[in-house]
Amino acid sequence: MNLFVLDLSTAEGQSEYRRVLQTMNVDHPYYKGEFLDTFYDGLERARAFVLNDDTGEAVVVMPVYIRPIEASPGGITYYDSISTWGYSGPLLANNSEISVLCHFWSVVDRWYQENQVISEFIRFNLTGNHRFYSGTVVPGMHNIKGRIIEPDMIWKNYVHKVRTNIRRARKVGLTVKICHRTISEEEFKAFYKIFKHTLDRNNAETIYYHPSDKLKTFIRNNPESCLIALTLKDNIPIAAELVLISKDTIYGFIGGTLAEYFPLRPNEILKHEVIRWAVNNKKRYYVLGGGYGYDDGIFRYKKSFFPGDIIDFQTGRKIIDQEIYSKLSGIDYLEYRIDKDFFPLYRKCRVPYKDLHLK
Repeated sequence: MNLFVLDLSTAEGQSEYRRVLQTMNVDHPYYKGEFLDTFYDGLERARAFVLNDDTGEAVVVMPVYIRPIEASPGGITYYDSISTWGYSGPLLANNSEISVLCHFWSVVDRWYQENQVISEFIRFNLTGNHRFYSGTVVPGMHNIKGRIIEPDMIWKNYVHKVRTNIRRARKVGLTVKICHRTISEEEFKAFYKIFKHTLDRNNAETIYYHPSDKLKTFIRNNPESCLIALTLKDNIPIAAELVLISKDTIYGFIGGTLAEYFPLRPNEILKHEVIRWAVNNKKRYYVLGGGYGYDDGIFRYKKSFFPGDIIDFQTGRKIIDQEIYSKLSGIDYLEYRIDKDFFPLYRKCRVPYKDLHLK
């Protein structure tokens, strides 16, 4: 088996990456090149590890960012590796044995050693791809990965307050519009207005204001992977969510609510109708994610839809060069707890917030 590293900052690398995803039958939205470009940090430092089998077919793919480290010692430029935002890590071809990950990590680690990469941070997806990891697996916050089952059972499993709020929303005339495949300019503008309003209301950092044109282009270029749900009051959109779609899973992604309509509880009926869409389209899971803090109010709200479907979000941490890591961090490596302390420690005061966020 051979490892190839694609440079996604080049047109050639992007084209080959699309080809690899296609041949591996990968439809996971978080792995698309357009997703990396739109929702993370562009493609300048984006790379993709591709492991080919002996016939030349790709069996594992993993996009990462290779970042230079400022003030590297000895006049040598060192780097670290961080996975793309959200749900990432290695993705296997459909017929590959998961044990192939052992070989994948061994050749990736060798590449790191040969290219002055001293540490790695991975945000794994929720399909068990943290198994066989060659570093330290550290559980993150709880996530909700709701099972899409028989509709009556889903309704029964909602906590009482969710069912009550959906009934109240219907009584005051709220409806939900599901926009998929052909999303009009008007529907996109309604979504983006609500999304921006929500960011403004929460004094969100600049990095979360995804430009309208790039977001629109991502949706237009990935019609099967994107759904916009709008809650309407008297035909006025008052809540919205962009949902990302793969073959068997949907992912609640970004959205919001117009503040003056909070009392009408438009989000419960929105998520309920998205779930109904998932049932009708034979999806198996609805990933709602976690909160901003461990089991905070946002997480508890998401849990109210799928109380029994809680899963750990796993992260991976690895130090490839202990000596350089210690020099950069100003620590005695033997006293360092890789599973407890900030990682990588040398970026504690330098790294932008988006690189700290563990979904």
